[in-house]
Amino acid sequence: MGENKHLRKKIEGFTQQVVKHEQKIADELAKIQPNFERIAKWEKDLGVFRGEIAKVAKKLPGGKK
Repeated sequence: MGENKHLRKKIEGFTQQVVKHEQKIADELAKIQPNFERIAKWEKDLGVFRGEIAKVAKKLPGGKK
């Protein structure tokens, strides 16, 4: 597999994790008594995933997705 394809697959994986975590947060907030500790953890994870996406995207030609 070429390097660009590998990088795009990594970006896609991180993007899927972002979507999953955003859904978890929305589901938790919809509860009568949301667990804000879980939400804080997921928000922290989102920051990590988005940072990884940006870092990997810079390695692509032109520095884009």
